[in-house]
Amino acid sequence: MHPLHGRQRPHSSPGALPGRLRHIALTGLLAAALAATLTGCGSLPPGPLPPPSQFLTAPADAPLSQLAATVPAGRSAFRAMLYSADALQTRLDLIRQARSGIDIQTYLLGDDATGHQLMRALRDAAARGVRVRLLVDDLYTAGMSDLLLGLAAHPGVELRLYNPFPAGRDSWLLRSASLLGDFSRLNRRMHNKLFIAD
Repeated sequence: MHPLHGRQRPHSSPGALPGRLRHIALTGLLAAALAATLTGCGSLPPGPLPPPSQFLTAPADAPLSQLAATVPAGRSAFRAMLYSADALQTRLDLIRQARSGIDIQTYLLGDDATGHQLMRALRDAAARGVRVRLLVDDLYTAGMSDLLLGLAAHPGVELRLYNPFPAGRDSWLLRSASLLGDFSRLNRRMHNKLFIAD
């Protein structure tokens, strides 16, 4: 009898535990085979290389060029941003003041209020004739296809995904399954961050 419930425990046969382990192992094996089947052919097709893109030199009369000219020759300058709201506002101001080009390389561009603000500002910059180049790691872009395609469709915007996943543009499950078939490549991520305006 069970000491707490006053009921008898069901007897298990001596072979039940190995049978259950066998069932778990078989289920795991079938899940791995299914994932490998779904992603086994999921490699990226070789596509044409995009044309080379060069950094643009900002005109001397651009506001950011004039600000940079105030730094004494042979010196550099920086300003530490202590608060995230200030850092975001500064980036938005740089985008709004840019006259020739904006280059951004980032690991993460979120599908949130901040990401939407940045993408709107980049779209607006491109609309006023600023060339925008954006390189984003593909790891956290699941579900963002419409946003990214909308930005990339804008004239003056060059958007590239670093090390893109072959399947599951909008599904974390398919992206995770892709890792099983191409882990050595998909494990290489771009953690660099770069923000250059004019």
